[in-house]
Parts: sequence; C-alpha cells; structure tokens
Amino acid sequence: MKKVIALTLVLVMMLGLCACTPSGDSTPPASSSLQTGTQSGTQAGGGTQTDTSKPQTPTHFAKDDTLVYVATTNADGTYNYLNEKLSAPTFTPYYHNYKAALSMTFDDGGHYQTGYNVSNIFAKYGFRGTEMITASFVNDTAIAEWNKIVELGYMDIGCHGYDHANPPSLSASEYEHEIKDAIMYLREKFPTQDVLTYASPLAQPSTPYEEYVSQFCISNRLETMGQQAYLGQDFNIYRVKAVSVNTRSAAPNQKAIGVYVNSGAWVVELYHEVREDASGINCSISDLEAHCKMLYDNYGDVLWVASFEDVSKYAKQLENTFVEYVDCSMNSITIKAGCTIADDVYNIPMSVNVNVPSFTDSAYVIVNGEKQYLEVTTGQYNKKYVTVLDIDAKGGEFTIYLGGNSNCQNGCNHLYYVKERVTPTCTSIGYNINACARCDKTYEGRYTDKLPHVYMGNPIESQCPTTEEEGYRIFKCRACDHTKKEIVPVLQEETTE
Repeated sequence: MKKVIALTLVLVMMLGLCACTPSGDSTPPASSSLQTGTQSGTQAGGGTQTDTSKPQTPTHFAKDDTLVYVATTNADGTYNYLNEKLSAPTFTPYYHNYKAALSMTFDDGGHYQTGYNVSNIFAKYGFRGTEMITASFVNDTAIAEWNKIVELGYMDIGCHGYDHANPPSLSASEYEHEIKDAIMYLREKFPTQDVLTYASPLAQPSTPYEEYVSQFCISNRLETMGQQAYLGQDFNIYRVKAVSVNTRSAAPNQKAIGVYVNSGAWVVELYHEVREDASGINCSISDLEAHCKMLYDNYGDVLWVASFEDVSKYAKQLENTFVEYVDCSMNSITIKAGCTIADDVYNIPMSVNVNVPSFTDSAYVIVNGEKQYLEVTTGQYNKKYVTVLDIDAKGGEFTIYLGGNSNCQNGCNHLYYVKERVTPTCTSIGYNINACARCDKTYEGRYTDKLPHVYMGNPIESQCPTTEEEGYRIFKCRACDHTKKEIVPVLQEETTE
C-alpha cells in the first residue's frame, strides 16, 4: 500500500469515581511527552494508608482490565465513597463517536467533470466521497484529470470492474481480468490511491465473485433499492447494500436520514454522473448540493459523511484495534492503544468510551511539551466524559491528566463525595450536596425533577352542573396546597316526542 496517513486516535474516556491519596500539583514538566510521565497508582492487593485523621482512599488497579476504586471512612465513620468497577474501554461504531455514517459513491468515471462538480460541493461541507472507476471507461486524459481531482482531497478512487461485466455471468477464470487486472491497473494509474474498495458492476451478488474481491480489497458495494448496511450488526463488508440515487429514486430525505441516524446505520448512496444537463440515471448539481446542505444543516454533529473507503477502513480496524488501561491515579489515567494490522494503510481515527471521576471538570494531555486541553462533558445520569482528540495511535501509551472541580485559591485539587441527598417533592427538585474531602467547598449537583402531585380522592369544593352552566370539582394535593380543578359538562336537556 502506497499511502501513509498519520494515525490519530479519538478517545472518549470513561473512568468511574477515582479516589486516591491526596497529592500536590500533578502537572508534569513542560518537556514531558505523551509516552512518559505515567502516574503511579496502588495496584490490586496494595496497602492502604494508616493515617485515620483523613479519609483513607486507596486506589486498586486490577490486571484483568477492570478498574476498581475503593474508598473507606474516617475513624468516626462520617465519610464514605461509592465503590465503582469499570470494565475496559470499548470502541464506538464510528469515527469521532458519530452516531451514524453516510457514504456517497459515484460510478464509472468516464465523465471526469463529475469529480470537479462533486468536489466543489463537498468542499463547502467538509465531506468526502468515492469514485468507483471502470478501468476500460477511462482514457489517458480522464486518468490525468481524476488524479488532479483526488489531489483536492474530497474523493478517493475505488474499482468498478474492468469492462463492467455482470458478476453472475462470469466464470471463475474471468474473475482475474474483471477484478485483479482492473484493481492493479487503477493502482498503477493512481499512484497516490490505495484502491481498496470495489463496487460489483450491475450490483448483482455472487458469492464466489465476492470471495475473489476479498483477496484484493477490503469491501464490496452492491445495490439494493432502499436498504442500508449496519456496521457491527450482521454486517458483511463484502456485500454492502446501497441506495440507488438518480432521477427515478431520489436520495433519502430528511425524515429517512433521521431514522437511519437513530438506528446507527451506515447509509451508502449510489450515484452516476453529476452534471448540469442531468438526465436518465444521472444527478443534477443542484440536487446533490441541496442534499448535502440538508445533511450538513440537520445532521452535521451526528452523521459522519465519509468516503466508502474511509468507513470500510474503520470497520476493518474495529476488529483489529485494541485499547487497554496501563495505570491510573487520582491525577491521571494512562492508556495503551494501537492497531494490530501490520499494514499502515489502516489509519482512520478510532474512538473509545469511558467515564471520568465525578470531581473532574478539566483534562489535558502533553504533546511535544505543550498542554492540549480536552473537553469534559456530562451525559445521561450525570456521567461525565472526556473527549481526547488527535492522539497518535502509533505511540502506544497515552496519559490523560485529570483536573479537579474549580480549584480554590489555596490550590486544593478538590475530591468530592456526596455529603447529603435532598429528595424531591411535589414542590421542589431533588439534588445532591457534594463536599470536598480536602477543604470546605461544597456544591449542588445531580438534580432530579419534582414529583407529581398526588390528589385526595374527595374534592374540597364542588358545584353541580345545570343545563345552563358547567359544574366543577376542586381537588387538593395530599402533600401541599396545590389544587386542580375539573370541569363537569353542562347537563343535556331531555326531549320528548
């Protein structure tokens, strides 16, 4: 493989309540690198502190990839942490923790102006796509232009066979020409491209054909109207289904894309030429631009719009990339990650989910002697997450330094515990009062909604309806003074014949 792209690793890390012996400033020297400066933590079976004047909070690190944080109490029994067990991090289905992915593929390659039209649109939104080229459809002029197009960075090259022959109609002896010869030809003509993806001509499935494709490429695209592939759910990367996009079948609309995003789909769209005078199976420039704008405006934060090759690489890496804890302490967590595939062509950033201690509101890494601050967010049930960006997976070990919640002026790196739980009522919300084990700072957190009112069975006031006026009943809450009023409809007058 000719192309080497710098590996990056996107980690969204989960650590549980991390409690250990209070220490001083955890900031490493400015010259520290990401591969050094690992903070030591007490391992499983290690000793605990003997000073009973302060909370004893040993940290245990188990070698079975499970972190166990254990906290004890003061001598007077007034202090207690929650124990937490955390399993090893797990990879998310898509790059950058996107909820879903979408790949736009364009077939044949004979009309190279399509590449410029698509690149101009993709440049506005930061999208990438794949041109599936049929080897015999491109002359020297087209090949020269396609090489200029891929240099723009918005499209890569896949293979669409040599002569666009229908797979089920071919004999095993003809596979070599239609698959191997086509791929080798394109790799020679496009020296900056890996040409790792294939698109079966006429979209007809053929198991022997797909098995032969797998010897040279990492994925194969078919066409099945209105269907989508799911990454990690009964997923066959050599039989990826696509939605045919042309004048007879429009691109999935906003509602359909919303369904795909919520289900975690990888949507693959099949286009042909994109041009001003679009007709037949081709797509107009304005239609493609409107589709891209809809994707960007409505799903830019949750949908990974990437080339067929990039998503295929990510799928391959999911099965061949590892991440594990190396060490942890109150002030840092060290992680080891890497890809077990020897070929460095697999270079798409990965992401991993882990939660951070409740006291953490800041985190950073040291890269080339400089701090790079990381985003700390709160998710469902008040779990906090730290997003680690742009980390070179080839480095092996990565240390994330954790910061306390709003350090006070004396430099206290706060270590919080739940001092009091205020339960909700029908008139007030519930919350926890968190206190620092090291100083007097407290704050409120983990809010819960008010409880619903529970009304007495008998009304405290009522009025019967008449044929001219509505009646009503007023009920009082059992726990507070809140009341609700129910209207009783007017009575209907009786009629006789």
